[in-house]
Amino acid sequence: MTAQANNNSAVVPILMASVVCAAVSNTIVRRIALVPLKHYPYLLTQMQGLIYALVYGSILFHRYRDGAVTVEMLRISKRPFLWIGFWDSLGDILGNIGTSHLPGYQTPLLAKLNIIFTAVFSNWILKRTYSLSQVGAMAVVLCGSVVSILPSVLGRILVVEG
Repeated sequence: MTAQANNNSAVVPILMASVVCAAVSNTIVRRIALVPLKHYPYLLTQMQGLIYALVYGSILFHRYRDGAVTVEMLRISKRPFLWIGFWDSLGDILGNIGTSHLPGYQTPLLAKLNIIFTAVFSNWILKRTYSLSQVGAMAVVLCGSVVSILPSVLGRILVVEG
C-alpha cells in the first residue's frame, strides 16, 4: 500500500465525521434560530437558501476550476433543478413554520416521515417499486412517529374538551 493510499484512507473517516457534525450543527442552529425568529420563518428560509447557494456555488466553482466539472456538465437543462429547488424551499418554509410551534423532540421524529413521502412520490412519479421489507421498514417508521406524537395530540384534545 502506498503512502498516498494510506493518506486517503485516513482522510475519508475525517470527512465523514465532519459531514455528520455539520448536519447535526445545522439542525441545532436552525432550531435555535427559530426561537427569536418564530414569527419570521420566511426570512429564515430565505437566509438558509442564500447561504446554501453561496456554499454550493463555491464548491461548484472550485470543482470547475479543478476540472472535475466540465462545460458539458454545465450545459444540461436547469429546469428540473429549478423545480427541485422550488419544492425543497417550499418544504423548508413549511418545516420552519411547523418547527417553531412543536416541542423539541417532535421535530426530528416528524422529519423521518420524509422517507415515506419520498417513497410515495417516487412510486407515483418515477414508477419505482419497493420490496416488502422496504415497505415494512417504512411502516415501522410511520408507526413510531405516530406513537411518539399521539400522547401530545391526545393531551391537547383532552385539555380543550375538559
